[in-house]
Amino acid sequence: MPEIAPNCWKAALSFFWWREYRDGRQEQEFDLLTGQISPWGPKTPDGLAKVGWLPVTPGLAQKMKSCGEYGIPTQSLAIIIPLAEGEEPVIYKETTVWEGSQVHCKACDAVFRSTGPATHCPICGAKTSWRCPKCGQLQDSEICPDCKVQGNPINPLESRPARWDETEYFLGVKGKFCNRFNTSRLITEH
Repeated sequence: MPEIAPNCWKAALSFFWWREYRDGRQEQEFDLLTGQISPWGPKTPDGLAKVGWLPVTPGLAQKMKSCGEYGIPTQSLAIIIPLAEGEEPVIYKETTVWEGSQVHCKACDAVFRSTGPATHCPICGAKTSWRCPKCGQLQDSEICPDCKVQGNPINPLESRPARWDETEYFLGVKGKFCNRFNTSRLITEH
């Protein structure tokens, strides 16, 4: 996620909007030949038959980059909905910038993000333990229950500060339903 000015971020996109009119014309957020951006417009145009979000391809991401935009290619499917006459689409995106840590688990080699202190690895369950200097056993508590000696901490989680953005896409029909999604989840609200 590029910082284009102090505390001003340009979101990297995995999807771009697409719309089809009742007469068969199609428009999309990015020109597939040049990568040039086209705004949706100040209001939703009349005569829409379908709207949706299409995944950014590797080729489009390269073209977007040459136009100063940032695309993250994804193998996700397109999400498109039909519109009945008079229905108003809900279609927008929101980006959140998160601050936290990128964590590397030395036990299983997983890498994950955490917005608070990482207490355990979500993949293998590894967490901080204490090794008793007397008997050598790993314990869940600082004091060895057998030897009554303070253990030495063994932390398998290595953290470093990180910032990342997450863009969530919205698609639905006003007053009926709305899908919220990104590349890893889809939630439908009625």
